[in-house]
Amino acid sequence: MILDKVNSPEDLKRLSLEELLLLAEEIRSEIIRVTAQNGGHLASSLGAVELVLALHRVFDSPRDRILFDVGHQAYAHKLVTGRKDRFHTLRKEGGISGFTKVSESPHDAITAGHASTSLANALGMVLARDLMGRQTFTEFFFFLMTGREATAQQRFFLDLLLVAIAEHGLTP
Repeated sequence: MILDKVNSPEDLKRLSLEELLLLAEEIRSEIIRVTAQNGGHLASSLGAVELVLALHRVFDSPRDRILFDVGHQAYAHKLVTGRKDRFHTLRKEGGISGFTKVSESPHDAITAGHASTSLANALGMVLARDLMGRQTFTEFFFFLMTGREATAQQRFFLDLLLVAIAEHGLTP
């Protein structure tokens, strides 16, 4: 299995396209297997597998920040960021969280639960980084949730982020 050889995002950079596609299938199977036993949010994680693999292959996590708006989109992320050996403990007492959790991995940029947290967090991180004059990270990517309530909140924080960039010369 290809998943057995993946212990960090760096390992993804050495895989061929064919191997990445096989890895995506293996990750889906593992997500289905574990969530069938432990419960969890299946569809959002299954839908994000290839995107997670692509982001981790192209960007340099944890230096580049990947923010998940809804933490349960991150099951594939957990599997390729050093937690595959504990993935069977997902959502169990003493196990890994069903959401992203900063204390669990340096690859988790934020502790996220449900809906519309990534843009507000991104705004805060960009402002703090630039106000402190530090280049602590280079890129952001965030997964956005869909839904009427989430969309209104996302629009509000995206507007704030864009205003901060335009008015203060900040760089996202």
